[in-house]
Amino acid sequence: MVKYYPILLSTLAAMGGHPRAAAKADVLVAMQGAGTVERYETGTGRHVGTFIRGLERPNALVFGPDGALYIATGAVGGPGAVTRFDALTGRRLGDFVSYPPGHPGYLARASHLLWHEGDLLVVSCDDSKVKRFDGTSGAYLGT
Repeated sequence: MVKYYPILLSTLAAMGGHPRAAAKADVLVAMQGAGTVERYETGTGRHVGTFIRGLERPNALVFGPDGALYIATGAVGGPGAVTRFDALTGRRLGDFVSYPPGHPGYLARASHLLWHEGDLLVVSCDDSKVKRFDGTSGAYLGT
């Protein structure tokens, strides 16, 4: 039997409060080792099912102001990215942040994602910096 250790690293509360939530009162949990995002009922803790599969080390997630689910993936040392997903279906919508090594906006493993003043803030584990990205384009704005 394989053990999975759930990691909920972003402030992602009950999905029921989000207008495009996958299901009312579900919580999403990033399963880094399994490469999935799992759904759990908030009232019972019962596993509802796998919401997204095939991720490369998911480690932080947050809803964006556009209604999409943003998931940071990557390992310490990189590479990493922030990818957008449809919050209702789990369908991949594309990379939002993905820069090559050497670029100041390069991400490896992120510990937290949050939105502030319309921009995405990413807490980077590799260099211990909070990086700011334009909330519309994903362009790197600085630390």
